[in-house]
Amino acid sequence: MKINYLAAIAGALALAPVSAMAAATTYKCEFKSNTTYGGIPPEAYYAVDLETGEAAALDWSIQEEFGEAINVSFKQASAKRVQLKYTLNKLPGRNENGAKTDIKVSYTVSLNVRDKNAKIRGILHGSHNEFAGSGPCVVVK
Repeated sequence: MKINYLAAIAGALALAPVSAMAAATTYKCEFKSNTTYGGIPPEAYYAVDLETGEAAALDWSIQEEFGEAINVSFKQASAKRVQLKYTLNKLPGRNENGAKTDIKVSYTVSLNVRDKNAKIRGILHGSHNEFAGSGPCVVVK
């Protein structure tokens, strides 16, 4: 059975921890990968509460690992930009022998809240692979 991740993500936006952040603004970002080997979600949701300094993220891989949005590290980099960081430990992947394995990836998202665009970078642990992407964002809440 194929999971409709877009429907699951839209439904999960109503769940904690996003719903616990009353003044949060939620952005839907659509990313285009700058690399050919994946690792960048085609779309992601980021809830940012500038008043409390809290943030949450949700994309297909977070939905797969946790079933809902997760709290992420938040830093106000400038008046127009916030930086979000999080690590996923159980992304499905394959090792050098082709066997299925869980992989660990750390993501950094630079979200420009004024111009409504974002850049995302992922680092695959245990490897020299990095991947990146960028794209526009819209406010959905």
